[in-house]
Amino acid sequence: MTAGYFLGAAEMMFGEGLFANGRPEYEKELGAGITEAKVLITVKAAPQPSANHGDTVCVAGLRLAEGGPEWIRLYPIPFRYLQADAKFKKYDIVKLKLTPAAKDRRPESYTPILDSLTIDSHLEPWKPRHPHVDPLIDAFNTCELNSRALNGSAGPSLAAVVPADIDKLELRLFDGWTSEQQAKMEAHLTRIRE
Repeated sequence: MTAGYFLGAAEMMFGEGLFANGRPEYEKELGAGITEAKVLITVKAAPQPSANHGDTVCVAGLRLAEGGPEWIRLYPIPFRYLQADAKFKKYDIVKLKLTPAAKDRRPESYTPILDSLTIDSHLEPWKPRHPHVDPLIDAFNTCELNSRALNGSAGPSLAAVVPADIDKLELRLFDGWTSEQQAKMEAHLTRIRE
């Protein structure tokens, strides 16, 4: 195995970590301190205004850990304001330091240390991504995730789900931020100017 936390490219493709079961569910690791992670970005949400953080995005992906892949959520990420060499794309593999998010009870939620973020590589097309996602497919279904969330469970909030059927795909143009969202941005801008 390669020395250090990150797996080498050959070990990622053929080593035990890639094809291990991974962790579709795990406990919140509060108090764990700062750790390093290698993350395959799978989802970048649309930017949302925040009074505390400004214009931010929430990012989900697969933490490529030695025991297999595990879901991770990274927030806040002020994507528009990142340095050009840190503006990652979907299916990029990034390296960064992070801490468990103390204010978010979801176990997969972490706070990124943005000045540590670097882009390692990009996986394109689907075939190189599949071995990372495959160990986590169908660990949960959407009904189970929704039920657990409604019951207040601190269980998983991210999963790879194979849809039984897709009736339609509906796309809508973004209407712009609401007055409440604009007020959040104004509050943030006022706070950073003071």
